Amino acid sequence: MLSTAHGIPISSLADRLSVNVTLLLTAMAFKFVLGDTLPPTPYLTTMETYVFITFVVLFFQGITFWFTSDMMNYRCDFQNDAAKGGDDGADVDWWSGVPKGNSTNVFFDVSCETIHYFGECVLWLFLSINLFKYINTIDWLF
Repeated sequence: MLSTAHGIPISSLADRLSVNVTLLLTAMAFKFVLGDTLPPTPYLTTMETYVFITFVVLFFQGITFWFTSDMMNYRCDFQNDAAKGGDDGADVDWWSGVPKGNSTNVFFDVSCETIHYFGECVLWLFLSINLFKYINTIDWLF
């Protein structure tokens, strides 16, 4: 379910984060159920480690959703301003104060295509982390 939020457009941060927060709340509920059913131990059990890694992955996924959405909205959305009847570039980049769509960049040159590629790379990164997590859980069980 972790990868389902990547199907939502990058600029729809609220929708992407709602999926992420729902998964986080589900993992928290699972953690509370584990706390009630597992005996107390001074170390992390396999299931507790699994849930902890899930929390970390969901946190970083939320951070990357914010980062990519912010980049998309402030670097690429200027093309949609005119189509929406806006003022075509009067909005400014929150970091630099430069009008959207201006070729001046603060840290690095980034295009809309680069942001999409970054989003796809993040998807594959999180899928590989989850695959690694599942493989390690299976190894611990046997």
